[in-house]
Amino acid sequence: MSSSEHDHRPTATQPEAVPGRVSFERLRERTDELELLISGLTLLALLTLPGWLQERFGNAYAVLPFGLLAAASMTVPMAIAICYTLAAGFVLHLGVRAYWVGLIGLKAVFPAGVNWSRSVTLGPIRREQLQQTLPRIDSSIDRADRLASLLFSLNLLAGVALSWIGLLAVLVFIVAGLLGAEVGAANRYVNVAIQGFFNLMLLAALSRWVLDALLAGRFPTLRRSAAFRGLVWLVTAVTRVYFPDRLLALLRLTLQSNTRPRLFAFAFLFVMLLAPLVGAIYFQRSADFDPLRTLEYIGDAEVRGGARSAHYETQRTTLNRRRGEPMIPAPVIETGWLPLFLPYQALRDDVLLRLRCPELVAARKSGGLPVPGRERSKGIAECLGRLWQVQLNGRVLALDRFFVSERSDLGFRGLSGYIDLRSEVPGLQWLRVIWRPGPEQETLVSDLVGPGSLHYNIPFLWSPEAAYQGPPPSAAQPVPAGQP
Repeated sequence: MSSSEHDHRPTATQPEAVPGRVSFERLRERTDELELLISGLTLLALLTLPGWLQERFGNAYAVLPFGLLAAASMTVPMAIAICYTLAAGFVLHLGVRAYWVGLIGLKAVFPAGVNWSRSVTLGPIRREQLQQTLPRIDSSIDRADRLASLLFSLNLLAGVALSWIGLLAVLVFIVAGLLGAEVGAANRYVNVAIQGFFNLMLLAALSRWVLDALLAGRFPTLRRSAAFRGLVWLVTAVTRVYFPDRLLALLRLTLQSNTRPRLFAFAFLFVMLLAPLVGAIYFQRSADFDPLRTLEYIGDAEVRGGARSAHYETQRTTLNRRRGEPMIPAPVIETGWLPLFLPYQALRDDVLLRLRCPELVAARKSGGLPVPGRERSKGIAECLGRLWQVQLNGRVLALDRFFVSERSDLGFRGLSGYIDLRSEVPGLQWLRVIWRPGPEQETLVSDLVGPGSLHYNIPFLWSPEAAYQGPPPSAAQPVPAGQP
């Protein structure tokens, strides 16, 4: 056997290398470039995705059935939480990586680093302090490189973990909503299920740490107890549902064991709980005019008694896309007839339609509504009209001439009609619309509807051409000859 052959034989301290497709050292040289490319492109996508998701959700809100709406109502907040959590991490990563690039550039131009002999702004005492505390430029480059790679891996771990937990939360949300809808308590079931889902995650993670890491590590007798080992196995099985070993363990344990283990574990669990909470709050308040609740004296209750842009088609914005509230064309009406649109929302109205229009339920159970064309549309319009009451200046109006319509520009279907204004005195008018008049009619109703009625006040100015009498006489007098 030659000496060269003998040198390549594995020893006890040098295990035989497993051949790979790509050399790790060659791949490591390209990792920094890949990190910068992935971080930049991902950050751009993460900052634009939340707005796109909210826009799609707002456009589809009025037409989604309960099951799909329940899924979307959980998916969108979780996606927003993931996007903003990862965006913050990638911004930090890009900052550290940019600092690293700057240090490399300085090293290439000034290999010796700081030229202390030319630091004329420093006195001898301050120069001595900095020479003792400042690291060498090679050491700073290495630390920045390690920190950037660590942040990149942390972002990857957070993204995978939050995506998995979000998927589980969506499934829990849908199941709880569908079960609750059967007994008229969808909101209550969903709230209890989601709170229980995240509380169980926190309890299971902390219990496993206390039982296995603390108690079993300090008391050998407990490790030998079958009952105690069974309890640890049960808690571990629950945590595996939230944090699967094959999906997360390698990344998480590598990062945790090479940093501060306990601090990393608590920070990781804290992010898993905080990110969904922040995403849900942001999603719920994204359609509010005052999401931070900073307007002290003019709140939602005060505005509901005045004028809101959601009631005027010319003033509606993206904040109003999910608001299925009564609408008129504009705050100033110049014609003798006022168009009024009453939106239909399946999530809000279907429960009442089944209670107030039993003929619709009977017709659908028998195979559909057999009456074709206009008669069928009139029947639906009559049922929808039972959900609304319209008052003009305190006078209740009949809705028998309202008809079913589709407003693609608004993203709603519903009832449309025209209110006769010709007998009114020109000036400020008050239109009051009540959804679910007479709530006492339903003895049992889903909590999706709420306990009572919804009242909408829509003030508008009626200024027809016939009300204009011309300028006052003093302003209509001709200017005397010779006067400027």
